[in-house]
Amino acid sequence: MKASPLNLRDYYMTELSVSANKTFDLQKPMNLKFEDLLVDRHLIRQDDKKNDALWQLTLRVRHAAAPEQNVPYQFTLELVGIFEVMPSVPAEMVETLLKVTGGSMLYGAARQVIRGATAQGPYFPLLLPAVSFYPPKEKAPAQAKK
Repeated sequence: MKASPLNLRDYYMTELSVSANKTFDLQKPMNLKFEDLLVDRHLIRQDDKKNDALWQLTLRVRHAAAPEQNVPYQFTLELVGIFEVMPSVPAEMVETLLKVTGGSMLYGAARQVIRGATAQGPYFPLLLPAVSFYPPKEKAPAQAKK
């Protein structure tokens, strides 16, 4: 085990909306589709004269199911994380590190918030599926032709 080159200094919630679907039928199969989970990340460098290694990553998670789908809840959650990147990280790797590792850290917190909020509703608590923010490798030109 070693220390991460990324330090989550703080995070906070800027939006939370959870609505129970009053037409949800417990007797029917739940129709929760992974494709209906919309996750966006927005990254900006903090303007901090004392520490130029601070970054702000905003993670927005929204469940946008069609009205006819049998799902218990609709929700939107936005979390903002303040991250410090260690000076040892090469400049060309900073954005990837923040979006992949920082996004994963915030998504873990988002899973807990949604589970806790939906546990207070009329149906069972929702646990968001695990996701990977690691970008897929691009195929080399020779492989792409095959």
